Amino acid sequence: MNNKVPVLWNNESDCCGCSACAAVCPAGAIDYKQNNSGFFFPEINNDKCIGCSNCIKICTFKNDKKELNAKTRNIYAAKAKNDILLKSSSGGLFTVLSDYFLQNGGAVISAIYDPDSYEVRSILYDNIEMREKAHGSKYIESNIGGVFIQAVEWLKEHPEKKLMFVGTGCQAAGFRSFISRKKLEDRVLIVDLICNGVPSQKLWKKYAQHVENQQKGKLEYITFKNKRNGWENPGVFGIINNKEVSIRGYSEWFYGQYSLRESCYSCPYTQIDRLSDITIGDYWGVRQYHPEFYNDMGVSLALIHTDTGQFVFNKVSQNLECIEINRDECLQPRLIEPAKKPDTCAQFWKDIDERGIDYCTRKYKEDSTKSLAGKIKKLIKISLKI
Repeated sequence: MNNKVPVLWNNESDCCGCSACAAVCPAGAIDYKQNNSGFFFPEINNDKCIGCSNCIKICTFKNDKKELNAKTRNIYAAKAKNDILLKSSSGGLFTVLSDYFLQNGGAVISAIYDPDSYEVRSILYDNIEMREKAHGSKYIESNIGGVFIQAVEWLKEHPEKKLMFVGTGCQAAGFRSFISRKKLEDRVLIVDLICNGVPSQKLWKKYAQHVENQQKGKLEYITFKNKRNGWENPGVFGIINNKEVSIRGYSEWFYGQYSLRESCYSCPYTQIDRLSDITIGDYWGVRQYHPEFYNDMGVSLALIHTDTGQFVFNKVSQNLECIEINRDECLQPRLIEPAKKPDTCAQFWKDIDERGIDYCTRKYKEDSTKSLAGKIKKLIKISLKI
């Protein structure tokens, strides 16, 4: 046992759960475990720890909360040219980027939902079939597991190939910190998402099982952004016994910012300038600034931060319709500031434990008469005043 065991976090807001500390530990002394709310946090095995403090040195999250040294190069509105739009959450940019790597023998790391375990996991894959399972927005914290280490092993086993990593801003920053230590960053494209925050897997599992018990069947499929009614009016539902069932209560907790990880409320990556190569998300301002470019099936926003990001974007641009836009035209809340913690957030978690899903679905909900499109326009106006 080492007497100088590092302290990785004192408050839950200190840790984003990116897993870089566990990946860099030479003694394998760090495991990620779920807290009472179901969020992943590192735990050090004192008997294994050798006191090297590599875990402290690699933690970029706490340093970035003090100062984030990043600068965006170019910003684009983009949409895929073919039927990719129909199965994508926004403009199809994730699919176009991942195609570039997979079709050239590379690999991709992204989040995939497993309905059997109710889990979202970040996994490494090298084929289109697995990538198809990665489509769609997932309002659940992804379990990174050992994928950072798997990425290094894959890159060493395939010295002539390249890899794309896709994750939240904090996951992308942690991955960059880890891959840079291995001196492999020149073979990786790091893509992060415009992220509202992440609810826990435990919360989703509790909600999903409640719905399954009510409907007497298994949730075989879920979608939080189905575009059958258009991109700005997404459908939120699951499929049980070939019938649609509502999962809107869970998504309303997410949009209401009740169910997020504590670190999401102080996230340093909720700005235009970031530590990834490319940031992607929905371009909600397209109607206001470039109505001629609007598509009812979605438009993506691409923030290019590095030469690597610009190089890859130029390579895939032949499969995109894109226009360059400026910083003011791309603004939206999560490019300006973190999610705001509701005053009743602590009560929400208490009510989940003590009063259950039905009670919280009734109590913590948005006004269903307001469309997503209306909310988006209001948020953009607020953003421009900040």
